[in-house]
Amino acid sequence: MAERDTFFLKHGDGEWELAKGRVEGNVTTLSLVIPPGETMVCMNASYNYETLQRYIRSLRGNPLVETFIAGFSEENRNIWCLRLTNAKVGDEGKIKLMVVTRVHPYETASSYCAKGLIDFLISGDQSADKLLSEFVFHIVPMPNPDGVYNGLCKLTMENGFDFSHGNILTCRDKAGRAILDLVREIRPRFVLDIHSLMDRERDQIGSSDERLLADFMELMPDQVDVGRRWTVLLRKYEAPKEPPSERLHYSLTSYCVEDLGATSFILGFSWFGRSFEMIEQTAIRALKALTASILRAH
Repeated sequence: MAERDTFFLKHGDGEWELAKGRVEGNVTTLSLVIPPGETMVCMNASYNYETLQRYIRSLRGNPLVETFIAGFSEENRNIWCLRLTNAKVGDEGKIKLMVVTRVHPYETASSYCAKGLIDFLISGDQSADKLLSEFVFHIVPMPNPDGVYNGLCKLTMENGFDFSHGNILTCRDKAGRAILDLVREIRPRFVLDIHSLMDRERDQIGSSDERLLADFMELMPDQVDVGRRWTVLLRKYEAPKEPPSERLHYSLTSYCVEDLGATSFILGFSWFGRSFEMIEQTAIRALKALTASILRAH
């Protein structure tokens, strides 16, 4: 809770600013001078369901992107999936890489990461075009739209499902079932799960493949320019002895590793010390490092 003393503030169509508050127990108190009109006060810079809807509409007609609805949430919001590849190059031999962001509603930096990745891949940049000829990307930018819409922290609804800490096999939530059906259909070879953090000094990283993790960290070491060092969450995956359906925790990425034979990769980035552009560029740098590491071992 002590790290929740800094909030994002935006007046009307102006730029985002930072406001410092006072933390006492579970309450943060801000003293603000608010001009007439609309002011947004957010723990993390806003990126809501309607923002995503508008962004999806802006991509229609782009030959590099196929947008489709993978399913619907309990409150009947769209769960979008974007497929990006060079259609002029056959899919045979391409590597399937699935990217999932914003499973936790308050982690808005991950939405800006997704936007940064998509914009880069369709930019016409030579390195992006090369990746589109070597990979088929499936990006799920907001698998938990109800949680985002209702301003929750990690769950799909009150007492709902947590994609990272619940059991995806026993989940009855429509969003969870939709994503499970999607990964079963796509059968990705690699799954990148991007989060955002409150930590001001460390970013998070982990993988079910120790060698892939080491190669990635060689290409993208600690980001000391913004005062960040990696905290390694997972160096390799070891499945528990209990059957998956009997476990309390069996996340989406765990399912992809154990049931689909995929390799998982987890990243977590913090807003602190980073602008919107820096967050997006950090995600692009991470994608380049990950794909280079994959191709090195391929």
